[in-house]
Amino acid sequence: MRTVDPASLKPVGQDDVIVFVRLTRALATNLRVYPAGHSIVQAVAGRVGDRVDSMLEVTPMVLVGAETSLLTINNDSIYKACDEQSFSIELAAWLRERGVTNVLIQPGSGADELLRLFAWLHTTAPEVARVATAKGVPTELGLNKIEVNVQALTKEQEIRQTLERMDLAPILEKAGLQGEVDWTQTDLGRLAKEGKLDDLVDGTRMEAFVDKYFTERFEATASANASSRLAPADIDEILARLQQDLQPVQAPQLDETIGAKAAEAVAKMMPDLVSSYLATELPTGDGPASKVRVGVLEQLRGDIDKQGHVLGQLGTHLSGATDASRGLGCLHAMESLVPQALAAGDRTAAFEAVGTIALTTLPGKPEELRSRAKMSLRYLASPELVGNLLHQLQTAAPTDRQNTRDLLRVLGPYAVPTLMEEMRSSMRRGVRDELLEVLIHVGRKAQMDGDDPGRVLEPLFRELDNHAHNPWYFTRNVVAILGELGGQAFQVKLTTLLGDGVDPRIRTEAARALIRANSDLSRRSLREIAFAGQLDAPGVALVVPFLMRIDTDSTLPALKAMLLDKGCLAEHSEAALGGLTLDMGDKVLPLLKRVLTERTGLLKRPLFPKEVRLAAVDALSLLDGKEAASLMKTAGADKSPALRRRVTEAQGRKRGAFTEQLKQKLQMSA
Repeated sequence: MRTVDPASLKPVGQDDVIVFVRLTRALATNLRVYPAGHSIVQAVAGRVGDRVDSMLEVTPMVLVGAETSLLTINNDSIYKACDEQSFSIELAAWLRERGVTNVLIQPGSGADELLRLFAWLHTTAPEVARVATAKGVPTELGLNKIEVNVQALTKEQEIRQTLERMDLAPILEKAGLQGEVDWTQTDLGRLAKEGKLDDLVDGTRMEAFVDKYFTERFEATASANASSRLAPADIDEILARLQQDLQPVQAPQLDETIGAKAAEAVAKMMPDLVSSYLATELPTGDGPASKVRVGVLEQLRGDIDKQGHVLGQLGTHLSGATDASRGLGCLHAMESLVPQALAAGDRTAAFEAVGTIALTTLPGKPEELRSRAKMSLRYLASPELVGNLLHQLQTAAPTDRQNTRDLLRVLGPYAVPTLMEEMRSSMRRGVRDELLEVLIHVGRKAQMDGDDPGRVLEPLFRELDNHAHNPWYFTRNVVAILGELGGQAFQVKLTTLLGDGVDPRIRTEAARALIRANSDLSRRSLREIAFAGQLDAPGVALVVPFLMRIDTDSTLPALKAMLLDKGCLAEHSEAALGGLTLDMGDKVLPLLKRVLTERTGLLKRPLFPKEVRLAAVDALSLLDGKEAASLMKTAGADKSPALRRRVTEAQGRKRGAFTEQLKQKLQMSA
């Protein structure tokens, strides 16, 4: 295998790296579903080829590396906080699993060669691929312009090349390191003259030198500043000084080493110094300071204890930020650290940080900062993070759940589509109930802030027009949210869900919401459906007592007509009489007496159907007192054997237990 000098690999743009990662992941994903010859796979492969051709216009060759956690292109990885960072990690791991550490792409390779390589990697078992890639790749793949596992110069080789071109003595003197890492001017000079520099220099010592260089200078610079702040400008200055010391250097991987060591040095400082560094203005462009900042955030990922402290300090910096530049630096860092804190189980730190970001959106802060804070909340309200929170809500200890709920409520206004989809798709009642409460909170907060909840929750309410194609429990929950928020416009929307073709459970929830509104419109709409058989049993038990309370004179005849109708379902008569009794108590005795005793015709047959009279006995058994006992005794002497048996059953029941049983039966099921 031939080696490649990193100096021949020209840097490509950050956008090129991001788009290449995005397209390559899409190619690998589509190969799981479609064969290599499918038009979709061919189209994606063509786009990958186009992006490679674009990069080859600025560099003689493209080296895709998978040796580190992030995929690299010509030794450059994604350093921006974006979704593609996780894609990059995923792709690099996928390649390493198959024994691929790097892929060298030369001009003229074309999309076909890339597709053949990825299709082979996908269809070959990882353990088989590892054996094959150790020798290259099968020749039958016909890869003429693509090579796998080309040997790049090692870090030690690069360092040795660099040191052969430079005199380290002045650098060590400036760094104040004579003797501290066993390097002295005398030794260096003697070894250099004797040509034995290779015996002294190795990667470990070079890293120790760079590490020491940065650690001392960063801490000294931060201590010298009155505010103990380490700004990007300070890093730029220190990096420029080191680059000048290391001139002439033509080794891109050494540049990467320097940047990585700078990030490590910052991350190793005390949490207050790290947070003060992150709470400064964002570096501009794609220079070293930008890479160091991203490197610091990456270093914190593995230090859970420091991560929480830094996040808390950033919240303090953000609260006190009077200029937008410092606040923007805080928000950028918090966007990265909040998901990390949640992943580590530090819900308190994450909640406090998100709460501080939410407060930054309020009037009184610079408009640029308020706008970015809203963007940060939208970024944090990603489906992945919301899904993580919902999972934690179901698995966390009870003492931790309230913080998780509060966090969901803060993110709620920025995550309505995600919360809506979770409420639609989740098969777990507990999750749906939690989401219902979060969305109600979002609507109420909008009202308190003088905003229109219909606008904030518009994606959710729009689904009411599509109720026939959604799970009934999803539409019912949307209706419940409307009912909690009230308002004339919402009431009009609710009345459209009372007609034919709507699941009775949805109609019942709409009825519940209209009862809460208690307006002329709601009462009129409920009266039209209460006795028409359009509600389920819980709906009847809910609506009939409400109408009886507000207008007995017009409700009683309608109720009597429903009970006399032989088509009336037994569960509806039970719900009407049971619901009235539970709601009104002894006031319903005259109605029960009429149902049990009224007769008609020459043969004096009972006026009401048998099922209605049996329901009346059950309702009567809920009541205590002489009048109720007397009426039960009368029913027990009725000519109907069925009625007498029901009375015997009723007298043998425990009233309290039966009352609870009936209440549970008349509640809405989920």
